Amino acid sequence: MPCPEEQRRKGHRLPGRQAAEQIAQDEASDDEFFVDVRISLILDCFFLGKKQVIMHYEGLPHSHFSMLPPQHKVFAFIDSQNVHLSVKRLGWTVDWARFHKHLCDTYHVHTAFLFIGYVEGNNQLYITLQRAGFICIFKPVLQYKGGVVKGNVDAELVMHTILKLPEYDEAIIVSGDGDFYCLIQYLDSVGKLCRVLVPNRFSYSALLKRFAKKKIDFMNDLQKKIQH
Repeated sequence: MPCPEEQRRKGHRLPGRQAAEQIAQDEASDDEFFVDVRISLILDCFFLGKKQVIMHYEGLPHSHFSMLPPQHKVFAFIDSQNVHLSVKRLGWTVDWARFHKHLCDTYHVHTAFLFIGYVEGNNQLYITLQRAGFICIFKPVLQYKGGVVKGNVDAELVMHTILKLPEYDEAIIVSGDGDFYCLIQYLDSVGKLCRVLVPNRFSYSALLKRFAKKKIDFMNDLQKKIQH
């Protein structure tokens, strides 16, 4: 019987599992551990299905996100006002370009949506955010007496997260606002919640704390990496 290499040269199709193993072996690096995990992921994609793979590898630490299949897409949905105000209470501000890099490096984020109120005169800020890699979703703000500006983006964030649902495998919600509890609960129920990234561990909604053990990360731990 021809070996797998001969079969491929002659145009024969390999059986499902054998083909998966061969693909993984062809593309894997010299690192044996990486090879083992990558083969396992590809085989699970073949025989368990995408949703089960996500659940099966839910417990992997962040360093293993790089081992997900290349087609696995993670989208981030960011409540910019909640991030800004929560981090400001801690005495520092976010360097958005460094934060975008952190999302890509740590969670392998494919697309990051930043929900922000639109204020005339802040165009340079918006240009900077877009150059950093964010897709900005704007909402007109209301300006009250005394210069107080309000631009709640909750509805926009929820709507875009649901509308984009078919386009991503997992989502990261960046906020500590309890108004997103139903959205987070739904994403978790359909196997599409990657993480909840909370800006301030000392001040966030109690509704989100039920995810603390397995699904929540905190930006407090990122100050040295993303501080402006």
